[in-house]
Amino acid sequence: MSNEVWYRDSNQIVIGHATSPDLLNWTHLQPALRLGPPGTLDAGHVTAPYVIEFNGQYYMYYVGKEAGVGYFAGEHMMLAISNDLYTWQRHFISPIMAPDTSWASYHPKGYLGGSGGPVSCRDAHVIPHPQHGWILYYVARLKADPNRPSADQEYSCVAAATSPDRTHWTDRGPVLTRKTTGTEEFTYAHPESPCVFQRNGLWYLFWKGGNGTRYVISDNPLDFNDRSEYFLATSHASEIFDWQGKWFITSCSRQINDVTHSFSDRTRWLFLAGIQWEGRYPTVVPLQPSGVSNQDQCKISPELIISPNPARNRTLKLQLQGISAHAPCVVELADVIGQKIPIEQPINLTETKNGATAELVAEGIPAGVYFLQLQIGEKSMVELLVLE
Repeated sequence: MSNEVWYRDSNQIVIGHATSPDLLNWTHLQPALRLGPPGTLDAGHVTAPYVIEFNGQYYMYYVGKEAGVGYFAGEHMMLAISNDLYTWQRHFISPIMAPDTSWASYHPKGYLGGSGGPVSCRDAHVIPHPQHGWILYYVARLKADPNRPSADQEYSCVAAATSPDRTHWTDRGPVLTRKTTGTEEFTYAHPESPCVFQRNGLWYLFWKGGNGTRYVISDNPLDFNDRSEYFLATSHASEIFDWQGKWFITSCSRQINDVTHSFSDRTRWLFLAGIQWEGRYPTVVPLQPSGVSNQDQCKISPELIISPNPARNRTLKLQLQGISAHAPCVVELADVIGQKIPIEQPINLTETKNGATAELVAEGIPAGVYFLQLQIGEKSMVELLVLE
C-alpha cells in the first residue's frame, strides 16, 4: 500500500466473522461471505456489511462490485440472509435497492467496463421504525442540479429508503447533504458510514466526513438537513451503540492518529472507546477497568466546541467540572506529528456553578487536527481538537 493507492484488488474479497463475550476479546471464525459467482454484481468485491435480526433470521446488507472492471465502476446494494450467522444465502433480488435516478448520480453502461449503476450506494445502516417499518440509510452522490446550481457529483449525501418487509424498498432521497470535497484538502469529505438511533425522543445521525465523525440531532429520522452539526472524534466508519446499559464507539480501517490514511494499513485495526452523555450531547471517553469511574475526568462539552466563526478568529470553550477558577493553568497545543503550536493569548478561567469554564482563543492557528493538553491544578487532560 502506498500513500496514493488506497484500494487493492486483493482487498474486500471476504466479509469476516468474529465473536466476543465482552467486546474486547475476539475469536476469529470462518468468513461469513465470499465473492459471488462470475458475472454477478458482487463477483469482484464484497464490503461494508450491516446485519440486523428479525424473528430469528439475520439480514446482511452489503456492497457488491463487479469483477474485471475498474474499482470505481459503480456500487450495488446487496442482501444475504442467514438463520445462524454462519451460512448465508444471497437474495434473488440483486441489487436489493438503488437510489432514484431523479437525484442520484449514475454511471452509464460500459463505464470502466461495468454494467452501469449508482456512482455511490454503500454503507448500509438499517433500523426498525413504527411508522415506516424499516429505514435503510446509505451514502450516495448527487447528479447535477440546475436549481442548486451544482455539477455532477459536486454534492454527496446520506440518503434513506423505507420498507415494510426488509426486502422491497422505496427510496426516500437524501436526508443529509454535504459537498463531496471541502476545506479539508488532506482527506475525504464525502459523507460515509451513517449510524442512526433514537435517544430520549431525538434522532441522531452520525457519519464520517472529512477528518472524523460528525453528528446532527433531529426530531425526524428522514430529515437531518439545516440543523446544527457537531464534531465527535477523529474516528473512521464508527458505530455508536448501547450494549448492556453502556455506550460505545468503534473506529476501524486506520490508526486513530492517521487522519489522512497516509501511513497505516486500511485493511487492519479496530478500536473501541466509551461514550458518555452530557445531556443530549455525546463525548468520547477511554475505556476504564471495571469499577473505575469517569466522573473525575475533565470533559469538553460538544455544545461549546468552536464558535462563532470557525473560518476566522476562533474561541474554544471547555466546561471543567470540579475545577476552581483560581487554579494554576497551563495549556499546550501540538499538531498530529507532535510539533508544538504557539498560543499567543493566555487561557481564561471563569467560575461556574459546577466548576469553571476555560476559554482559549485559537487565533491565527491554521485549520487542522491538534492535540490539546490542559493542566489545571492537579488535573490534566489531552483531547483531540479540530479547527476548521
